[in-house]
Amino acid sequence: MNRILIYICMLISTYVQADDWQEYWIRAVEHCDKKEYDSAREMFDLAVHYMEENSDLAHPYVYVDRARLNLLLENNELALADLDKALSNEKITKKEKSRATISRMIARSRLGMDEGVLEDLKFFAENFENKPIVEKTKKHIIIEMPQTALATSI
Repeated sequence: MNRILIYICMLISTYVQADDWQEYWIRAVEHCDKKEYDSAREMFDLAVHYMEENSDLAHPYVYVDRARLNLLLENNELALADLDKALSNEKITKKEKSRATISRMIARSRLGMDEGVLEDLKFFAENFENKPIVEKTKKHIIIEMPQTALATSI
């Protein structure tokens, strides 16, 4: 009887844990809103941990959100890794793909990955309505994004 009870408890625990990532993600976003970035990073890390542990990878926006926090904290390598994961996920929405591409341009730029920036810029220009305006100088690439509802919400 005790073994059956233990097994049932383990089964319930696994089921409950599968949903934990959403609660951690919500808390992370709330911490970001309050500018509590260390706490937000911890919550994002837990959300991703539980998503990956449960092979629930149909939510690439979680990687995009964590990446954007890492960009804010200047953890560019970590941001780039999350953005690459998000962009390689077939479940990513057009809006999230836009946010991820722009964010990856920023990360790549900060890391001195100029070819990667140009690659993302080309992808963005080919796949989204409002094309960025690009000016190249000897030392810099200047990218001007048109003002749109999508661009202003990013």
